[in-house]
Amino acid sequence: MLHTVGGLYERFGGPSRTVPSLCNALARRGTTVNLVSQTFDGVPVSGHLLDPEVRLALTDTRDHAGSGILSWRKFAALLGQVAADSKPELIHDHGAWAGNNHSAAVVARRVHVPLVSSPRGMLMRWALSHRRYRKKIALLLYQRADLDSVACFIVTSADEGEDLRRLGLRQPIAIVPNGVSGAPELALREPRARSAGGERVALFLSRLHPGKGAQDLIAAWAALRPPGWKLQIAGPDEDGYGAHLSSLITEHGLTECCSLTGPVDEHDKWGVYAAADLFVLPTYSENFGVTVAEALMAGLPVITTTGAPWECLRTHDCGWWVQPGVPSIQRALQEALATPDAVRHAMGARGKDYVMKTLSWDKVAHDTQRCYEWLLGRGPRPDEHMLD
Repeated sequence: MLHTVGGLYERFGGPSRTVPSLCNALARRGTTVNLVSQTFDGVPVSGHLLDPEVRLALTDTRDHAGSGILSWRKFAALLGQVAADSKPELIHDHGAWAGNNHSAAVVARRVHVPLVSSPRGMLMRWALSHRRYRKKIALLLYQRADLDSVACFIVTSADEGEDLRRLGLRQPIAIVPNGVSGAPELALREPRARSAGGERVALFLSRLHPGKGAQDLIAAWAALRPPGWKLQIAGPDEDGYGAHLSSLITEHGLTECCSLTGPVDEHDKWGVYAAADLFVLPTYSENFGVTVAEALMAGLPVITTTGAPWECLRTHDCGWWVQPGVPSIQRALQEALATPDAVRHAMGARGKDYVMKTLSWDKVAHDTQRCYEWLLGRGPRPDEHMLD
């Protein structure tokens, strides 16, 4: 199988972690996996994320803008060469809109193999509304034709699949959630004890981007100003949005109880989760929300919105699943912060148990392989995963 993804840096968000994890799990199950991606500005790629069995090929775009025509051609040339050498049975592309995604569609047509697409939330309604005029032009120029050439979509939630149907896409859609790669010791770790007067931490960990809702979290925090709690906002900056959040913190007079701590690398993130008492992702749109899954794996109760597919927070009593926006985030925060430590710990334990049982990468790879086998005519239709 030949997989493609735009980049393997944290600033690319969830796919920079979930795509390598999927490739690793597929390789461990005996699938030969090639992964084609890009480096930018000469920065070394996070190759340590990949198992040795996964064959990684990179094109260096340091001399070209990431979305420029020359970069598209450079990526397409590398992808075509890898396809010629490896003779894949299908190409599985991750993402949408970028030159590397267009290249995957072009190469799949050229070598006459099925194209599988995992849009990774980039075709959901909120994402379509962000920079919508650029996307309308892209749809007219190439994106619609590329989408029409897809043999099967694999999405991580029913909501994401329904948004594809709203675009008029009628190809088969399989729903296969992402997995979670947790530090082994977290499975056994108990929540850290707090003294009666000890400070608690509410954590936001995601890209600093308007769609992630950190601005709403800051406004809700300013309205509550909970004693004995601090708010930590961590994650890579996108397009300078961190400066806007910093100004909001200052304007609300929250500099003593709210901090922007920057990106967190793969090695350090579990320590950040372990130091927190509550996780909050007030997002407007997620196809999955990998940091929610990670927070649950770390034993944290979670507040997130109905813009993310985490109804289990309500059904398994491991957090709060509320409407996006300041009022609902504020109400959920007020309830969560007033909840006794022991009750929050019990919620976190239920969430960890749910994730460990249902979201292993081996299961994700198994379900993905079943989709591949059906698409290639080697197995039955995996009806339990298919969206009508």
